[in-house]
Amino acid sequence: RRDWLALAVGAALAIAPDPRSERASMTALLVPQHPRFTTDSERDVCQRLVRGLPDGSVVLANVRVTVDADDLEADLVAMVPDSGVVVVEVKGGNVWHTEDGWRQATREGDKPIDPFDQAMRVKRGLIKYVAHDPRWSQGRVRWSHHVVFPGTDLSPDFATPQAPRWQV
Repeated sequence: RRDWLALAVGAALAIAPDPRSERASMTALLVPQHPRFTTDSERDVCQRLVRGLPDGSVVLANVRVTVDADDLEADLVAMVPDSGVVVVEVKGGNVWHTEDGWRQATREGDKPIDPFDQAMRVKRGLIKYVAHDPRWSQGRVRWSHHVVFPGTDLSPDFATPQAPRWQV
């Protein structure tokens, strides 16, 4: 497995593609170029993200990092020039929120999930990893975490203290 930070730094340093290159027709660079996704919803969100981000953006798929003996994985990490880094957790299928928290329907029945905590923990782990890696030369950047529920309709005014609407 290649080092995602080395790939990301290399991609971030090559932000201005030659307009005559094949890369110029794409919006964001996807690393790895042909990722393997666990679910169709992760693949669909990734494709939409790659198409929708501004030129010079980099989307990392299936980013794994170990920090303080904690193994973490982000579905997607988007690096957007002049904006920052966004960790994206994708939860497909039927997902809903109750007074007890988030739940997701599975073949075995519904189960409790905490996608916002998962995304936040990965974000914090990546911040710590990057801060201690001498190859990172981009200085301090803004970080955020978001959760995408492609198979779930939430009302426009939906929000919880842990999940403000702009993060869903």
